[in-house]
Amino acid sequence: LNTAANEEAGLGPGGSSNGGGSSAPSVSAQYRESVADLLLAVIRAAHPGGSDVRAAVCELPVLHSLLALVGAPLPQSTSRKLLSLVRHLTRDPAALEPLQRAGAIPKLVRFLQWEDDATRECAMRALYNLCRGSKARQEQA
Repeated sequence: LNTAANEEAGLGPGGSSNGGGSSAPSVSAQYRESVADLLLAVIRAAHPGGSDVRAAVCELPVLHSLLALVGAPLPQSTSRKLLSLVRHLTRDPAALEPLQRAGAIPKLVRFLQWEDDATRECAMRALYNLCRGSKARQEQA
């Protein structure tokens, strides 16, 4: 996702800095949206291997990358999908500590300032799940 964003901004291979002015989504934007869809679908899945996938996503380096993308200047639909992914992770008690260590709380708090009601609600639910039952996380929020 980071590579696609850099290419779209003209900072990497395949990117152009001429600002083409095309209103059609770039290939990078389409791939970025598809990757966000795929990640969200995998995390939502309730199949028996779902916990293994969640455990892999909850590794600190992966969470740092995911949270960096959540706050990146992406199309609103992609940001909302990534935020929803974080919200789904907050439903897993094993993910709460890694999410806190990765800095999820400040990122989620920033989403509360968005004008879009659905985005604010998603962030609020994620914060609720993350902070529920933990005084330390409540104070951090």
